[in-house]
Amino acid sequence: QIKRLSYSTIKKDDFAFEQSGSISKYWTLNKNMVPEGEDDFLEGLECIFEISEDILLTFKFRVFSDLSSRNWRVEVVSCRPFSASQPISLCAVERDCSASAVPSVYFPQAGHEASVENHKTWSLDMRHLSYPEKEVTLIFCFPGKLEKHSEFKLENIDGSVLKTVAKNCSLIKNINEHQINVNSTASVTMSLVICNFSKH
Repeated sequence: QIKRLSYSTIKKDDFAFEQSGSISKYWTLNKNMVPEGEDDFLEGLECIFEISEDILLTFKFRVFSDLSSRNWRVEVVSCRPFSASQPISLCAVERDCSASAVPSVYFPQAGHEASVENHKTWSLDMRHLSYPEKEVTLIFCFPGKLEKHSEFKLENIDGSVLKTVAKNCSLIKNINEHQINVNSTASVTMSLVICNFSKH
């Protein structure tokens, strides 16, 4: 509860912007910002956007640490049930806060909870994340037109991994939905994928 109340004073990047009919939501967190347990989830700034004329959707973004697995559970809650025409993808960009090292990009597996039609969930094992050296930026991508336009422009991150992510939403969604298979003796909660994002 303390983390939720103090979020406004400690938050990092938490914004959305629109580019060519696609919305990118950026939410940066460190290990100490994520509460334990679903009842005390941390909520980022919501997105209100238009998917067609006179039809508005609201996405709420939540995160908490699962008490049993200790994994981060990331949730997007929609005001309407999700459909095939309203896809959403997620990747996590991990980086060192104090250096210009090359970031690691993760593509977490999407949950499949058919009983909750207006929820999308992902599970991320972030137990390795050291504080305060490391932070993670969650990047959500989905089609739509923002109701309130941000002054932020994609050109502001020209040359960064964030721009690459924003332009490859459909590929990332496929990776979220179709994770690699592993043998029974192995255990993974997340796939680290290195892709060639060239145009050809």
